[in-house]
Amino acid sequence: MKRWISLVIFLSSLILTCSQLQRIILTHSPPASTTLTLHMLMGLSLPSELPARSAEAYPAACSDLLQTLAITSKFHDLEVTIHAISNALMEIAKVLTAAHSVSPHVDLQFQKVCERKQITALTALLNLLSLLIFSLPTFSFSLLSDSHPKGQSAPKMLAILSDIIRDHLAPQKQSDKNVDLASLAKETFGFLEALCWNIPNELAGR
Repeated sequence: MKRWISLVIFLSSLILTCSQLQRIILTHSPPASTTLTLHMLMGLSLPSELPARSAEAYPAACSDLLQTLAITSKFHDLEVTIHAISNALMEIAKVLTAAHSVSPHVDLQFQKVCERKQITALTALLNLLSLLIFSLPTFSFSLLSDSHPKGQSAPKMLAILSDIIRDHLAPQKQSDKNVDLASLAKETFGFLEALCWNIPNELAGR
C-alpha cells in the first residue's frame, strides 16, 4: 500500500512540474514588455527569401512546441517533455539568428522594422530560456546534450550562441544596424551565465 501511495505522489509531482513548465512558457513575457513571448514567436513574419529548409523549420518547430504544450498535463515523463520543448526552442532560435542575413527585396524602412521584430523575438526567447534553466535545472542538460548536426563537438545551443554573438553583437556588425542591440547583448550573456551556473558535471567538458 505504501508503495502505491509513493508512486501516486511521485507521478503527481511530475504532472505538477510539467504543468509549471507549461505555465512558464505560456505566460512568459520579456522585461519591460506586456507582449507574451509565445505570441511574438508565433506571429513573426520571416523574410520570404529565407532558405527553404529554414522557412519550413520555423513553423514546424512552433507547431512542435504548441503540440507539446497542449499535451503536457498528460505526460508522465518530465524529461521527454523537456527534451521536446528544448529542441523546438533551439530550432526557433537557430532560424531567428540566421534570418538577419537575408535581405528581402522591399524598401529599407520595412526591412528595418522586420529586423527589429526578429531581434526583439530572439531577445525574448533567450530570456525565456534563462528562466527555464533556473526553474528546471535539468533543462540545461537537455540544451547541452544535443550535439551540433554537422558533427561538431560543441552542443547545438552553444553553436547558436556563437552565431548570435558573431552576427549580431560583433562591433563591426552593430554599425550596420539601426536597432538597439543592448537588450539582446544583455540576454545573450545572461543566458550564458544561467548555463554556467547550471552545467551538469557530466557535460562540463563540452
